[in-house]
Amino acid sequence: MARGGLVTETREPEGRRRRLLAVTDAGRDALAGWLTTRATEPTRIHDDALLRLYFARPGPGDPTVLTLAADQERAHQERLALYDGLVASGRLPEGSPQRATLELGRRFEEAAVRFWAEVPAAVGAALPGEPA
Repeated sequence: MARGGLVTETREPEGRRRRLLAVTDAGRDALAGWLTTRATEPTRIHDDALLRLYFARPGPGDPTVLTLAADQERAHQERLALYDGLVASGRLPEGSPQRATLELGRRFEEAAVRFWAEVPAAVGAALPGEPA
């Protein structure tokens, strides 16, 4: 985006030396044009943990899936708590597009917490190629 002239970039002179980006007039024009195009593709989920779950072939006594599920359930609970904190802060007004976006994130995290909580029992019931 910086090479395309859509943003300018500076770096903090000290401390963490974060990159600071500022949108240019050309960037605002590009954003306005992009916002008028239709978004017709469904959401795509790229999730390392789901890939690990899909390809898991744990043997007897192997805690791989249990550990994965517990770690993911905890990570999604933490993200949900972060989102709940944003809601409680009042920084995103109810009825705003930003709040609606956050609400989808909250619902996704709620679903993910439920999913990972259920994985140990669901996966323990039957693995491909093994008797249930």
